[in-house]
Amino acid sequence: LKAQLLMVFTTFLLLLIGFFILKVEYTLLLAFLISLVDAIPVLGTGTILIPWAVISLISKNSALGWGLLSLYGVCALTRQIAEPKIIGNKLGIHPLISIISIYIGVQLFGLWGLIIGPISAVLLKNFLPDKNFR
Repeated sequence: LKAQLLMVFTTFLLLLIGFFILKVEYTLLLAFLISLVDAIPVLGTGTILIPWAVISLISKNSALGWGLLSLYGVCALTRQIAEPKIIGNKLGIHPLISIISIYIGVQLFGLWGLIIGPISAVLLKNFLPDKNFR
């Protein structure tokens, strides 16, 4: 939960800065709402930012459209890099083990695997006699 809250806060800050640079109205509210959508595993910042960028590009507001696409890229890249590290640190496992456990969990259990995989890795870490698992 702490790891997820940290990721939501990180996304919120990125969106807040990006919207401020792009001079978007209701910056604080939009950053907050989109970061909450990003917390939902199946959804993400792209659920809002990509359609908004496409509509902006079609309506000839290309600066906003390209800015939103760039902001989405920064948010997605940051999440891909930071999420395994943050989850691994909060759970006490190596980031690579975190990534692998999430991947295997999703493959075996679908959406619930996002939770079951890392929990299984922590349980294995605690029950294996070799403490060099971290």
